[in-house]
Amino acid sequence: MATRLYAAIAQAVAAAMRSAGVRPGSEPVLLSGHSQGGLVATRLAADPAFRRRFRVTSVLTAGSPVSRVDVPKDVRVLSLEHRSDLVPRLDQKADPDTVNRVRVVLDPSPLPGCAPESVIGVHDSDRYARSAAQQLARGSVRDPQLVQWYLDNDGFLRGRTTTYDFLIRRPPERP
Repeated sequence: MATRLYAAIAQAVAAAMRSAGVRPGSEPVLLSGHSQGGLVATRLAADPAFRRRFRVTSVLTAGSPVSRVDVPKDVRVLSLEHRSDLVPRLDQKADPDTVNRVRVVLDPSPLPGCAPESVIGVHDSDRYARSAAQQLARGSVRDPQLVQWYLDNDGFLRGRTTTYDFLIRRPPERP
């Protein structure tokens, strides 16, 4: 993943964390993303250079093909996938069977304006958020790995969140 665009993304994420007051290495970090954003978050969590700067402890993905990313054992990953979403399977590999990775397959919840089983509709980020809220409500989860993921990440899940938007452009080609 050593592309110039990846380097720009890593810089933007680091800038967002600095803007939020995250001191490098001093506090736990949860990275999250939908689709390609989840793939980028997972790759950042696996990147030794990024991990030297920030103490990534968890990753949350929705609709992301992350099975091929080798995540360190001390990073807990929760991957949400809609049953009929093709995107999480684009990497064509089964999820690793490790204690630090939890894959949850959800039924796509209805979302106004989305066809029930359209390829685009089941991949919609708002639909993932709704499905997770309805099917993974706190207190209703029984799977021990998922319960542990919630316990490990309680501070992130109950805390205040801030969103930063960055425009990232690929640097011009060098002659």
